Amino acid sequence: MKRFPSGQAVFLPLGRTLWTLRRQTMQAIREGARPESYTIIGEETYFPDVLDSILCDLETRMEELEQYFELAFGKSNGAYRCFILWNGNDREGLLVHREKKKLLCAYYPAVTEDDILKEQALVRQLQGLSYLSGSTEINLNYGIKRGRCRLGDLLKLLSEQLEEKTE
Repeated sequence: MKRFPSGQAVFLPLGRTLWTLRRQTMQAIREGARPESYTIIGEETYFPDVLDSILCDLETRMEELEQYFELAFGKSNGAYRCFILWNGNDREGLLVHREKKKLLCAYYPAVTEDDILKEQALVRQLQGLSYLSGSTEINLNYGIKRGRCRLGDLLKLLSEQLEEKTE
């Protein structure tokens, strides 16, 4: 807990997946949403992707989250009191907070304007790389798994396949 005591994040209504919440947060920041201060009062770790399954089925699984919203009520020294729900590790999670009857959450780590600018620059670079690659073919020895992955890992896989020597 001492590693993540406080910070600032944009809080939104509960999303359907962490990825969706991250994208909605980026859009909200582009539209002028400002971050709120928060302090973490507790944490819980879920197995990877279990948190997304809870968020996708909120109507029937709300009782699982309710205990955290009860703890994460109101403010402390002007900051939202939050409970963090980790998605299998301490790199990604969901900050949950309740303000009166309103349930709010924020993607963790908090999305910033700098993150948005870096991602936009990366998109432009990838578009340029796509143009430069032209008709270069690649032989994928195995399929790319559906779902989320790190772009760096995917690019490494592609570069290794492109570099692969034939015997």
